Amino acid sequence: MVYVHPGTLSSDPTIGIETRPLEDGWHALSVYPHQIAWENEYIPRLRQWAQHLNIHTPPAALYLEPSKINEIDFVIDFGTELQGEFKFEITTEGRGNIAISYGESIWEAREWNLSTICHEQRPRKAHFHATRGTSLFTGELGGFRYVRVRMVDFKESVSLSDIHVAAIIMYPSAIGSFQCSDEIFQTIWQRSAYTARLCAFPGGFMDGIKRDRLGWYGDARITKDTCDSIYFQPNSSIDMMLMLPIDSWANAIPNYSFDCLSMLVQHIYTFGLDDPKLPAIYARIKEFTTWVFEQNTNADGLLTRRDDGDYFFSIGFTDWSPQPLGGRFEDLASLQFAFLEMINDAITLAGWFNDDCLAELQQRAVDLKIILMKKFWKKAIGFHHTLGMVDKHGKEWKMPTTPDIHYRKSYVEKLSFGPSGPSLQSNARAYFAGLVDVANEKFVRAVFNDVNIPQIITSYYKYYTLCARAGCGDVAGAFEEAKSYFSKMLIENDSATVWESFEPDVDDINKYSLHAFPKSLCHGWGSGVVGFTRRFILGIIPDAPGYKKVILQPAHLPKFSFTAELPTPSGIITVTKVDGKQIKYKIPADIEATYEDENIDVVRY
Repeated sequence: MVYVHPGTLSSDPTIGIETRPLEDGWHALSVYPHQIAWENEYIPRLRQWAQHLNIHTPPAALYLEPSKINEIDFVIDFGTELQGEFKFEITTEGRGNIAISYGESIWEAREWNLSTICHEQRPRKAHFHATRGTSLFTGELGGFRYVRVRMVDFKESVSLSDIHVAAIIMYPSAIGSFQCSDEIFQTIWQRSAYTARLCAFPGGFMDGIKRDRLGWYGDARITKDTCDSIYFQPNSSIDMMLMLPIDSWANAIPNYSFDCLSMLVQHIYTFGLDDPKLPAIYARIKEFTTWVFEQNTNADGLLTRRDDGDYFFSIGFTDWSPQPLGGRFEDLASLQFAFLEMINDAITLAGWFNDDCLAELQQRAVDLKIILMKKFWKKAIGFHHTLGMVDKHGKEWKMPTTPDIHYRKSYVEKLSFGPSGPSLQSNARAYFAGLVDVANEKFVRAVFNDVNIPQIITSYYKYYTLCARAGCGDVAGAFEEAKSYFSKMLIENDSATVWESFEPDVDDINKYSLHAFPKSLCHGWGSGVVGFTRRFILGIIPDAPGYKKVILQPAHLPKFSFTAELPTPSGIITVTKVDGKQIKYKIPADIEATYEDENIDVVRY
């Protein structure tokens, strides 16, 4: 079973212990074996040794006799996801060979793996030869939970000692917190928080610690939001925003580039405008937006695909979920909605930085909104995923299932697909773009409740759909959806961290794969439950830089009590709901709070 801190239900091994500070913001700790997850034959000494394991305490030396087939093979479970180096000492009077393999699951540690084209995949195996005396093994830095130790050709007894992971992690400790009476949701929140912390590094945010270990801005937008609410450290995101390309797409994905603007808006709402690096980031963003407007839009102001551009899988990527791999740019609702959200973010930033382009941006937003509503909105249906016509044979619309077929049919053969009907992704991004209002809200809400629409399999887009569903007036439905999806992923699969994607109906080995990649079981883009909680359960909406103004709009979920702390530059905002409907806020004196709910009690300090 996964390691769980008894007080918080967190799988973060640093709670209650001190880490050692390293350079560049890293912190170090030693994590020891939690249990033996698998062994190839009954070994009494191994079983006895395993009874006394504790991830915070160095275990005794493990003495082993060679088996009848001169092979000892077992899998160590460290109880939680870790980024670090696996280490141990081996002492023997003879000699033999040892093979080490790593995994985020037992299957992966036992050397099962898909073939992969992912060049950033960390080494998963190591081999070495032990000779008489004591040898030290130190593995390479990677992300894993399980380690398989396979010892062959030993004819003399061996002793393994100092078995541990030299782990590294960002941030000294949590400042924000959340404790609630719903044990399932509490578990999900805590494991989401730990996932985001693992995926933070000094120069930004990684998508995952096993694969790809890259700074994808779409992932970082969500991971940053989580880390800001809990760890309140600005440096990682500052450095990452300073690396935004100004004349190409970040990560070769247009909407990921737009996420950098959302990161900056979120950053200023959280930390304020005082950081001296912010003007340089804004100048970079302004160069980028100018490039987008001048070279990547058509006469209608819609985002278009350039033949000479670099694009992820040659398409406009949306999500890995079944329906919305992508679409022709002009006909792809989620991409155009993300573009409108970018313009809205640019308007907010221009106001903060007193930029004279504000009026131009506002007009762009007005014009684009009119076009997008006309193109993609269908009353009583919702926002289409993509447009165009059925194919020339009049067959029902069907999105190509792989990127290469998608690109060939859309841009080489120039076929059109659609109208598709609504997707969860398109309607979620319409909400984020400000296209959902009281007139169409009930139709969008109906889309989120339609089980016949292809469902989300990525924890990435769960963030958008949960927030949009709650923002359309169904907080209780979004809350239950979050519990259902993430509890099946985390609790039923005994996972310490949030997965890259999850399909509840897929079991056995297949649940650990995502197309041609070994699925990441620690992916920062899945930590959005933390941001969802702050916005729709705690009900705290920043309304000015540095949380100087907040709007309070909590959800009154039945049979659900909680206490939470949110860090701001002025101090901690504490939120408490014990019973009934009343929610109490304790707010620093210099933060202006706006609220209309009579069940809210605000105390200043």
